[in-house]
Amino acid sequence: MASADRVAMFSADDIPEDQRDEFIRDFYGRIQMRLDITPRADTPLKFSARTLILPEMNLTKGNVSPMVWERNSGLMADGNDDIILSWNKGGYRFTMPGRGDFSTDPGTAAILPMDRRYSVASEDSQWTMALQFKRSLLVPLVKNLDDVRPDSLGRTLPAHRLLFDYLWSLLHIEEPETLAPLASRHITDLLAVSFGGMEAHTHSPW
Repeated sequence: MASADRVAMFSADDIPEDQRDEFIRDFYGRIQMRLDITPRADTPLKFSARTLILPEMNLTKGNVSPMVWERNSGLMADGNDDIILSWNKGGYRFTMPGRGDFSTDPGTAAILPMDRRYSVASEDSQWTMALQFKRSLLVPLVKNLDDVRPDSLGRTLPAHRLLFDYLWSLLHIEEPETLAPLASRHITDLLAVSFGGMEAHTHSPW
């Protein structure tokens, strides 16, 4: 699973200092992530990330300086309807036009659909973890997927804790390449339960 073709790594330290801001905004932000990124001017720019590429999803762990991430109408022209779950050390403040303003406690996920406009601000991302997955994975498993509150995946429910811990463990272990499809299936099931679907799996059959 941790073979070279399944892991992508990026660090701003590898880029000349006078080119880092532009590179992160244009290449990593607008081209790769399809987001507008605005680093805070009063904070030294730090950005490092390691991405595990799995079937139908990508899992990233990073260390970044405070910044604003925005999905705007221009970028939405790409038709991408993936969903991003993002956790970080200090939590998030974010706005979704039509849905309102939200905030997450440290360690609570922000649910960020790529087919909606949003603006997300982070203050402390000494560690951050993000899972980007195909919306089509959950459509048959979760009723009213669009009605799930974007700040509802905390750490209080067992399914939410298990999802976080499973993702975190994948980023810290070396496993055979053949386990990648299995990991994706496990993640999909955990996502479905965490989003309120697959009710039969959340109750004992006895």
